[in-house]
Amino acid sequence: MCDALRDTLKNNAIGLTRMHLDLVSFTLRHPLSLYQLALLIALSLGVQWPLLASAQDPASDEYLVKAAMLYKLAKFVVWPREDDGAGGPEFSICVVGRNPFGASLAALEGKTMGDATVRVLHFPKPEDTLHHCRVAFLAPEQKGQLEQLLRELHGRPILTVGDADHFAERGGMVELSPSGNRVGIVINQVMVRQAGLQVAAPLLSLSKVIDK
Repeated sequence: MCDALRDTLKNNAIGLTRMHLDLVSFTLRHPLSLYQLALLIALSLGVQWPLLASAQDPASDEYLVKAAMLYKLAKFVVWPREDDGAGGPEFSICVVGRNPFGASLAALEGKTMGDATVRVLHFPKPEDTLHHCRVAFLAPEQKGQLEQLLRELHGRPILTVGDADHFAERGGMVELSPSGNRVGIVINQVMVRQAGLQVAAPLLSLSKVIDK
Protein backbone atom coordinates (compact mmCIF):
# COMPACT_ATOMS: atom_id res chain seq x y z
CA MET A 1 0.00 0.00 0.00
CA CYS A 2 1.41 3.42 -0.94
CA ASP A 3 2.49 5.81 1.83
CA ALA A 4 -0.12 8.43 0.91
CA LEU A 5 -2.97 5.95 1.19
CA ARG A 6 -1.58 4.53 4.46
CA ASP A 7 -1.41 8.05 5.93
CA THR A 8 -4.89 8.86 4.69
CA LEU A 9 -6.37 5.76 6.30
CA LYS A 10 -4.54 6.45 9.55
CA ASN A 11 -5.59 10.09 9.71
CA ASN A 12 -9.22 9.36 8.85
CA ALA A 13 -9.81 5.97 10.48
CA ILE A 14 -12.13 7.33 13.20
CA GLY A 15 -14.32 9.24 10.78
CA LEU A 16 -14.54 6.36 8.35
CA THR A 17 -15.79 4.00 11.05
CA ARG A 18 -18.30 6.44 12.54
CA MET A 19 -20.23 7.64 9.51
CA HIS A 20 -21.54 5.48 6.67
CA LEU A 21 -21.63 8.46 4.31
CA ASP A 22 -18.01 9.41 4.88
CA LEU A 23 -16.74 7.46 1.89
CA VAL A 24 -18.83 9.47 -0.54
CA SER A 25 -17.83 12.69 1.19
CA PHE A 26 -14.19 11.62 1.34
CA THR A 27 -14.21 10.80 -2.36
CA LEU A 28 -15.52 14.24 -3.21
CA ARG A 29 -13.32 16.33 -0.93
CA HIS A 30 -9.84 14.79 -0.72
CA PRO A 31 -7.24 15.27 -3.47
CA LEU A 32 -6.20 11.62 -3.76
CA SER A 33 -5.54 9.89 -7.05
CA LEU A 34 -8.42 7.84 -8.45
CA TYR A 35 -6.37 4.71 -7.78
CA GLN A 36 -6.01 5.63 -4.10
CA LEU A 37 -9.72 6.38 -3.89
CA ALA A 38 -10.54 3.03 -5.44
CA LEU A 39 -8.42 1.24 -2.86
CA LEU A 40 -9.96 3.21 -0.01
CA ILE A 41 -13.51 2.51 -1.13
CA ALA A 42 -12.71 -1.16 -1.66
CA LEU A 43 -11.42 -1.41 1.88
CA SER A 44 -14.58 0.21 3.21
CA LEU A 45 -16.79 -2.18 1.27
CA GLY A 46 -14.80 -5.17 2.45
CA VAL A 47 -14.52 -6.41 -1.12
CA GLN A 48 -11.52 -7.86 -2.94
CA TRP A 49 -11.56 -5.66 -6.04
CA PRO A 50 -9.84 -6.85 -9.23
CA LEU A 51 -7.95 -3.56 -9.26
CA LEU A 52 -4.36 -3.90 -8.18
CA ALA A 53 -3.17 -4.33 -11.74
CA SER A 54 -4.82 -1.05 -12.73
CA ALA A 55 -2.40 1.26 -10.93
CA GLN A 56 -1.22 2.73 -14.21
CA ASP A 57 -4.63 2.86 -15.88
CA PRO A 58 -6.47 6.07 -14.87
CA ALA A 59 -9.57 5.09 -16.87
CA SER A 60 -9.88 1.81 -14.96
CA ASP A 61 -9.30 3.64 -11.67
CA GLU A 62 -12.13 6.04 -12.51
CA TYR A 63 -14.61 3.23 -13.05
CA LEU A 64 -13.49 1.35 -9.96
CA VAL A 65 -14.46 4.45 -7.99
CA LYS A 66 -17.73 4.80 -9.87
CA ALA A 67 -18.61 1.13 -9.37
CA ALA A 68 -18.25 1.54 -5.61
CA MET A 69 -20.21 4.79 -5.72
CA LEU A 70 -23.15 3.11 -7.46
CA TYR A 71 -23.53 0.86 -4.45
CA LYS A 72 -22.96 3.62 -1.89
CA LEU A 73 -25.33 6.08 -3.59
CA ALA A 74 -28.16 3.53 -3.72
CA LYS A 75 -28.08 3.33 0.07
CA PHE A 76 -29.24 6.96 0.22
CA VAL A 77 -32.21 6.53 -2.11
CA VAL A 78 -35.72 5.50 -1.04
CA TRP A 79 -37.86 3.62 -3.54
CA PRO A 80 -41.68 3.41 -3.41
CA ARG A 81 -42.66 0.69 -0.96
CA GLU A 82 -43.83 -1.70 -3.65
CA ASP A 83 -40.56 -1.21 -5.56
CA ASP A 84 -37.93 -0.75 -2.87
CA GLY A 85 -36.77 -4.35 -2.89
CA ALA A 86 -37.04 -4.51 0.90
CA GLY A 87 -39.05 -7.71 0.82
CA GLY A 88 -37.66 -9.10 -2.41
CA PRO A 89 -34.71 -11.42 -2.92
CA GLU A 90 -32.76 -9.22 -5.35
CA PHE A 91 -31.64 -5.62 -5.84
CA SER A 92 -30.48 -5.31 -9.44
CA ILE A 93 -27.79 -2.85 -10.53
CA CYS A 94 -27.81 -2.75 -14.32
CA VAL A 95 -25.43 -1.47 -16.97
CA VAL A 96 -27.12 -0.56 -20.24
CA GLY A 97 -25.10 -0.38 -23.46
CA ARG A 98 -21.31 -0.65 -23.26
CA ASN A 99 -19.82 -1.78 -19.97
CA PRO A 100 -17.04 0.66 -18.98
CA PHE A 101 -16.64 -1.05 -15.58
CA GLY A 102 -15.12 -4.26 -16.86
CA ALA A 103 -15.08 -6.74 -13.97
CA SER A 104 -15.29 -4.05 -11.29
CA LEU A 105 -19.04 -4.31 -10.74
CA ALA A 106 -18.79 -8.06 -10.20
CA ALA A 107 -17.37 -7.28 -6.76
CA LEU A 108 -20.82 -6.00 -5.74
CA GLU A 109 -22.55 -9.27 -6.60
CA GLY A 110 -23.94 -10.89 -3.47
CA LYS A 111 -23.67 -7.84 -1.23
CA THR A 112 -26.84 -6.68 0.50
CA MET A 113 -29.14 -3.70 0.06
CA GLY A 114 -31.58 -3.76 2.93
CA ASP A 115 -32.91 -7.31 2.99
CA ALA A 116 -32.21 -7.85 -0.70
CA THR A 117 -29.14 -9.34 -2.36
CA VAL A 118 -27.36 -7.25 -4.97
CA ARG A 119 -27.34 -8.64 -8.48
CA VAL A 120 -25.33 -7.09 -11.31
CA LEU A 121 -26.81 -7.27 -14.83
CA HIS A 122 -25.50 -6.09 -18.20
CA PHE A 123 -27.85 -5.27 -21.06
CA PRO A 124 -25.74 -4.61 -24.19
CA LYS A 125 -28.78 -3.51 -26.21
CA PRO A 126 -30.70 -0.45 -24.98
CA GLU A 127 -33.95 -2.06 -26.13
CA ASP A 128 -33.53 -4.89 -23.59
CA THR A 129 -36.15 -4.89 -20.85
CA LEU A 130 -35.06 -3.09 -17.68
CA HIS A 131 -38.11 -3.57 -15.48
CA HIS A 132 -36.14 -5.59 -12.91
CA CYS A 133 -33.50 -2.88 -12.44
CA ARG A 134 -33.40 -0.64 -9.39
CA VAL A 135 -30.30 1.24 -10.57
CA ALA A 136 -29.43 1.63 -14.25
CA PHE A 137 -26.11 3.01 -15.42
CA LEU A 138 -26.77 4.24 -18.97
CA ALA A 139 -23.90 4.07 -21.44
CA PRO A 140 -25.40 3.66 -24.92
CA GLU A 141 -22.89 3.60 -27.76
CA GLN A 142 -24.89 5.30 -30.49
CA LYS A 143 -25.81 8.96 -30.71
CA GLY A 144 -29.41 9.66 -29.72
CA GLN A 145 -29.87 6.44 -27.76
CA LEU A 146 -29.38 8.14 -24.39
CA GLU A 147 -32.28 10.52 -24.93
CA GLN A 148 -34.45 7.64 -26.12
CA LEU A 149 -33.58 5.58 -23.04
CA LEU A 150 -34.30 8.46 -20.69
CA ARG A 151 -37.69 9.02 -22.35
CA GLU A 152 -38.57 5.34 -21.98
CA LEU A 153 -37.52 5.25 -18.32
CA HIS A 154 -39.10 8.59 -17.39
CA GLY A 155 -41.38 8.28 -14.40
CA ARG A 156 -40.37 4.70 -13.62
CA PRO A 157 -38.86 3.88 -10.19
CA ILE A 158 -35.40 3.18 -11.63
CA LEU A 159 -32.48 5.34 -10.51
CA THR A 160 -30.78 6.40 -13.73
CA VAL A 161 -27.05 7.09 -13.44
CA GLY A 162 -24.52 8.10 -16.08
CA ASP A 163 -21.38 10.02 -16.84
CA ALA A 164 -22.18 11.43 -20.27
CA ASP A 165 -21.73 15.18 -20.65
CA HIS A 166 -24.66 17.03 -19.03
CA PHE A 167 -26.33 13.72 -18.18
CA ALA A 168 -28.46 15.25 -15.41
CA GLU A 169 -29.44 18.26 -17.51
CA ARG A 170 -30.53 15.89 -20.27
CA GLY A 171 -32.96 14.10 -17.95
CA GLY A 172 -30.84 11.59 -16.03
CA MET A 173 -31.17 11.44 -12.25
CA VAL A 174 -27.55 11.12 -11.07
CA GLU A 175 -24.50 12.26 -13.01
CA LEU A 176 -21.01 11.12 -11.98
CA SER A 177 -18.52 13.54 -13.47
CA PRO A 178 -14.76 13.34 -12.82
CA SER A 179 -13.06 16.62 -12.07
CA GLY A 180 -9.33 16.24 -11.60
CA ASN A 181 -8.88 13.68 -8.85
CA ARG A 182 -12.48 13.88 -7.71
CA VAL A 183 -15.79 12.48 -8.84
CA GLY A 184 -18.54 15.08 -8.70
CA ILE A 185 -22.21 14.24 -8.25
CA VAL A 186 -25.05 16.09 -9.95
CA ILE A 187 -28.62 15.14 -8.99
CA ASN A 188 -31.69 16.07 -11.00
CA GLN A 189 -34.32 16.29 -8.26
CA VAL A 190 -37.10 16.92 -10.76
CA MET A 191 -36.51 13.55 -12.44
CA VAL A 192 -36.04 11.83 -9.07
CA ARG A 193 -39.40 13.07 -7.76
CA GLN A 194 -41.24 12.26 -10.97
CA ALA A 195 -40.06 8.66 -10.59
CA GLY A 196 -41.39 8.50 -7.04
CA LEU A 197 -37.91 8.24 -5.53
CA GLN A 198 -36.37 10.19 -2.65
CA VAL A 199 -32.72 11.09 -2.15
CA ALA A 200 -31.54 11.49 1.44
CA ALA A 201 -30.55 14.99 2.55
CA PRO A 202 -26.92 14.08 3.42
CA LEU A 203 -26.27 12.99 -0.16
CA LEU A 204 -27.99 16.08 -1.56
CA SER A 205 -25.74 18.25 0.59
CA LEU A 206 -22.68 16.73 -1.12
CA SER A 207 -24.07 17.15 -4.62
CA LYS A 208 -24.91 19.81 -7.13
CA VAL A 209 -28.69 19.76 -7.33
CA ILE A 210 -30.89 20.60 -10.33
CA ASP A 211 -34.36 21.40 -9.04
CA LYS A 212 -36.16 23.24 -11.81
